[in-house]
Amino acid sequence: MAADLQALLGGYALEALAAGQPAAEWWRALPPPRRYAIASCYFILAPTPLAEGGLTLSFFIEELMERLLQGLSRRTRREEKVYPGRVRGKINWPSTFKVRFGRDFDPSRFVCRELRYEYDTPENQLLRFLTQRLLESFHLVPETLRRGEWLPAGSDQPRPLLANLTRLENRLNERLRHVHFREITLPTHVTPDHLLRAGTSRSEEYAAVAQLYQQYEMIVVRGEWGPVQALLRAGLVLPAGPEPLWTGVNAAVLRA
Repeated sequence: MAADLQALLGGYALEALAAGQPAAEWWRALPPPRRYAIASCYFILAPTPLAEGGLTLSFFIEELMERLLQGLSRRTRREEKVYPGRVRGKINWPSTFKVRFGRDFDPSRFVCRELRYEYDTPENQLLRFLTQRLLESFHLVPETLRRGEWLPAGSDQPRPLLANLTRLENRLNERLRHVHFREITLPTHVTPDHLLRAGTSRSEEYAAVAQLYQQYEMIVVRGEWGPVQALLRAGLVLPAGPEPLWTGVNAAVLRA
């Protein structure tokens, strides 16, 4: 390791060299809540693909979600409604005459056929579930990590994290305020049907949503060492100051 990189890492390098416990054992020995918090932070902070050939979180939030929200999948439903004195949609004249000359005569009534679009589809529920979980992961990132730096593997040039993190979090909040998001049910959990519908959708963007969710599930929820190790090897998160959550993390990364 170069001297300037050692200076950047400070005690992390010495801790890694002194520690005898393999990184995988260290990871599995962590209490589940701490493992979840660390995995959430890495999932949010790493500006790299979350799997080989996969998406970056930045691309998902800033580009893929933009395309999805412009063309959310939907179901079409036809319904008939009575309108007094106005017309919306196509008039159903037989039904209109029945209503007008029914019990209470009213020649101003119209029965109209309308098309209703419903956005509460399984693939949109998956999108909303993932968006909500990502926002929760953003909230788990401590201020010392937000103001810290990212050191890519093989580099000695750390990059500030705060501006990118703030932009992505704000953009994610904007996505959740989209008018049609309010019509989509937030499921309590993701089912195989959610993933199947996303994976077989005519819009390939939904397949990417399913892929990112599966990475989130493996890394953050289940904490599987293989995917976690691949993410850790992408680089180091250097806190801006002492951070209890991050004690031992970078030392383990250097041993991963």
